[in-house]
Amino acid sequence: MARLTLLAVVLLATSAAHAAPGFYEFDQRHGAIGFKVGHFGLFTSEGGFELFRGRLVVDPARLEDTRVEVTIDAASVAIAVPEAATMLKTPAYFDATQHPAISFRATSVERRDDTHFHLRGQLRIRGITREQAMEIAIVDRHADGPGSEVADVVASGEVSRGDFGMVADRGFIEDVVRLRISMRIRIGAPANGG
Repeated sequence: MARLTLLAVVLLATSAAHAAPGFYEFDQRHGAIGFKVGHFGLFTSEGGFELFRGRLVVDPARLEDTRVEVTIDAASVAIAVPEAATMLKTPAYFDATQHPAISFRATSVERRDDTHFHLRGQLRIRGITREQAMEIAIVDRHADGPGSEVADVVASGEVSRGDFGMVADRGFIEDVVRLRISMRIRIGAPANGG
C-alpha cells in the first residue's frame, strides 16, 4: 500500500523532466495514496493513507539520477469501515505501533516515452524491505501562472501483502493489493514546489 505513495513521487519526478534541475517537496495536500484489495470476488475494499511526505530531486538531463524518497505514516491508514482501519494498524497488518513509518526510495527511473515511466525502488513496510516497481503516467500538464507549470501524475502498481508479513485473513482477503497514487506538482517552483 505504501507503494502508491512512492509511485506518486516517481510520477512527479518524471513530470519535471523538461524543467531545470530542481528539488521538490510534496505531501497529502497535493496528492493521494490509495489502495484496493479484493475479497475473492465478493467485493473490493478501498482505502488510503492520510499523512505522507516526499522529496524529489530531478535533473532533466540525467533522468536516471532522479532521487525520490517518500515516508508514510502507517497509523494514518484510512478505510470506510472504522473497525477495518483499526484492524489494519494492528500487528497482523501494518503494526503501526512498532513500525510507524512506511518508506520508499527510488533506485532507478526508465523513460518509456514523454509521458510514461517505469520506476523501481525499495519499499519498506513493517521493517521488511522489498523491491517495488511502479508505472508512472503524466496525465496532464499546464501553465499555472508566470514561469510556473503544474503536472498531474498517476502511479500504479501491485504489492503482495504476504511479502511484508501481512498474512492474516488469507481466506477472506486476497494477497495482491493494487496501488494508485495521484500527485500534483508545481514544476516552476523548486525548493517547495508541492
